[in-house]
Amino acid sequence: FVGCLVAPVADPGHPEGAWIVIWTTAEGPTTSGHRYAMSNMRRAFALVLSQRAQLRALERAARVDQVTGATSRARFLELVDQIGASADPRTRHAVLYIDLDDFKSINDRYGHAAGDLVLRSTSNRIARVVSSEAVVSRLGGDEFAVICPPGTTEATASEVAGRIVAAVATPIETTRGTVVIGASVGLAYGAEGDDLASVVEAADGALLAAKAAGRGCWRLAPSS
Repeated sequence: FVGCLVAPVADPGHPEGAWIVIWTTAEGPTTSGHRYAMSNMRRAFALVLSQRAQLRALERAARVDQVTGATSRARFLELVDQIGASADPRTRHAVLYIDLDDFKSINDRYGHAAGDLVLRSTSNRIARVVSSEAVVSRLGGDEFAVICPPGTTEATASEVAGRIVAAVATPIETTRGTVVIGASVGLAYGAEGDDLASVVEAADGALLAAKAAGRGCWRLAPSS
């Protein structure tokens, strides 16, 4: 090689950017002869990188709840199918279904900005008291769900349910004042071979039992 032509290309997905490099030989065009082609390549490459970055952003938005940063409902449903299909037949799944008590009053009294702060704080608190391997998802509105990692025992899942109730009940400071809410939690611990989707459904049923018991508590779904 007798020459080299280098041009940087901005990449929205990577701060360090990208580069196009053209090497020339003694028998081929000079670097000056490649400049027109380089200009066209830079524009095309920049467009491809921009589109790729936009696609990654859209994919991430579909998987992450934009208010809380937790797993989105769509991604949660995907994981229920994926985890259920790949799980060992002897696996016993543990799922917690969480609903905030009287959350609507927060939006009505303090405004939606405060409501979003409460949702973010709640999501963070849930994430802090569960296993780092657990899936924490906001299903929509003021509902959350947790898929415990494989190997979680019923006793451990029960402890987690109690920790979630206690963590959510801690006052939250907002710009409009101190907010105190509670959480009702439904826990389902499946039998060996129970499909994960059915355990999620059972946890939802246990949540209704927790609400009927007076809220601010957790209930375990009956064994299947």
